[in-house]
Amino acid sequence: MKNNLKKILTEIEVVLSDTEEKEVKKLIKAILKAEKIITIGAGRVGMMARGFAMRLIQLPILLYRP
Repeated sequence: MKNNLKKILTEIEVVLSDTEEKEVKKLIKAILKAEKIITIGAGRVGMMARGFAMRLIQLPILLYRP
């Protein structure tokens, strides 16, 4: 299990190191500006989309999740 956790943390570090802060800020502004947000996906992407939708529901944002 520790080996799996290390792999996951390494992957997260890689993603975060390639992510530009100004792009994240741009995404946040777009999310807050949007009237509605739709999340959709199948398989693993669907699971991530549902997780993202669940986090957005905690914000005062209208959300459609099929």
